[in-house]
Parts: sequence; C-alpha cells; structure tokens
Amino acid sequence: MLVQTNEPNTMSTERKPVGIMAAIEAKTVPRQVPAIATSNPYTIKEHKEFMGKLDLAQVTAQELKDTFERAVSSEGNLKAELSKLKVAELKDMLRGSFYRSEKKEYLIGKVYERILMGFSLSESFMWQPFSETYNDAMRRQVYEASDEKILERAETLQRREKFLKKALINPETREEYNLFILYRGEKSLSSEQKIVWDEFQAINSLATQEQKLAQKAIVSKVDLGNVKLELVKHFHTHRNHDVFIVTMSERVDKEVYEELCKKARQLGGNYSKPWRDKATGSLS
Repeated sequence: MLVQTNEPNTMSTERKPVGIMAAIEAKTVPRQVPAIATSNPYTIKEHKEFMGKLDLAQVTAQELKDTFERAVSSEGNLKAELSKLKVAELKDMLRGSFYRSEKKEYLIGKVYERILMGFSLSESFMWQPFSETYNDAMRRQVYEASDEKILERAETLQRREKFLKKALINPETREEYNLFILYRGEKSLSSEQKIVWDEFQAINSLATQEQKLAQKAIVSKVDLGNVKLELVKHFHTHRNHDVFIVTMSERVDKEVYEELCKKARQLGGNYSKPWRDKATGSLS
C-alpha cells in the first residue's frame, strides 16, 4: 500500500564529491577556469619571465594561481609554439639525457607538463592518475601556495645559488670541490687546488678502508665453554713493534680450534704456536 505525504523528499539526486575531489574543493580550487585565463593566452616567453619573477618572490600567491590557470587553458597555444622548436631544443628544455629516441610529439607533451610543474612550490609531486588528471594534480599543489611560501622558496634558491657560485670560484670544502668537478672537471683545478683535492681523496680512501675493516670485525662469537681468553701485549724484537696475542687458558677440540683460526683470519690476524719473548721471558 502506498502512503502519500506532504513532507519534502529527503532523497537527493545530487552526488557529493568524495576522496581527492572533495579535498580539492575544500581548498577552494575552482571548478571552472577564470575568464582571464581564456581571454589572455599564455606564451613560452611569458613563462620564462614569470618563472624568473617567481624565483625572486616578485609575484603573489594569487598571481601564481591565475597564471597557472592561463597556462592550463593555453595548452593548445603552448604546444603549437613548442612544435616549432627542434627536437634538440625540446630535450634541452627537459634537461634530461634519458630522452633519446622519443618522438617529437611525446617531447612536446613532456615540456608542457614541465611548464605546469614550474608553478608548484614543492620539490615533490604526488599524482594519482586513476582518480585525477595531471592538471588537477598540479592544481592541488599550486593552490596550496601562499605569499610566505613563495618568499621561503626564493630564499632557499638564493642560498643554493650563492653556494654554487662560491664552489665554482673558490672551492674549500669537500662538498664544494665535488660540485666544482661536477660542473668543470678535474682538469680545471689549479695546482694548489689539485693538492687539496688529492688530500680529500686520500682521506676518503682511508675512511673507506676503515669502514671495510669495521665490517670485517663483525664476526660471530665462537662457543668456547669454560675456556678463558686473555689479550696479551708483546714487543716483537725482530719487527720492532708491538703485537697483540689472544691466549687461551686451555686446549680446545680440533673443530673449535679451526673455527677460531678462521675467525682470526677474518679479523686480519692468524694463529701461532707458543713462543717465548726473549725480552721478558714470558711464554705465549
């Protein structure tokens, strides 16, 4: 039996956003592209100029978002500009040697993605292709920008640039020398700089050897039961230096003895028969 009532229908056909799209709307990311984005196409030249201003914190967060939307709506214009460039020029814009045999159309798409990525203040990028487009993923990050974050990013870039200039002009630390050689090669080092670099290399080699010895020293313990070990220091009269000998309180089985010899070799030592120190007369 059907009952008719005058109460309003509480069942709504409107579908509410869930997951990532809900998070996007919560950050007031617009569903529609602003009119300014469609009436004023974005160009490659303008992008270079805008990125330069962004690096110097000469733009506001709102300008960043508006310009990003213009870049998104100008996809066709930007790709048309990029199509006029040579493949070598597109690869240079990507700054990646791994783009070798890809077709020009693929490179154009990657350069366009790189253009959009330039608007993000973050050094990491998270994209979930099964639930959002690349443009929406970038939009999420761009709309997290603030004037304070833009300023922080500019200060970080300036510190990095200052460090790079210092390393390429007057390297002093190992890190600076590594950077100098990465950009200019060892051949560009002066005679004085080569001496310092060799010293850094020697220290690094010594540290590597010490690390290998430390790894060798990680040797599992041999079960000796009640047998006690004692470390004894002797002076080697033929070699004129100290030697350190581990003595045992009593004999052990052959299998245990062979295992001890194996562990001694792992630690860089060996086994020896009992011998008498002529200087002290002590027997080891």
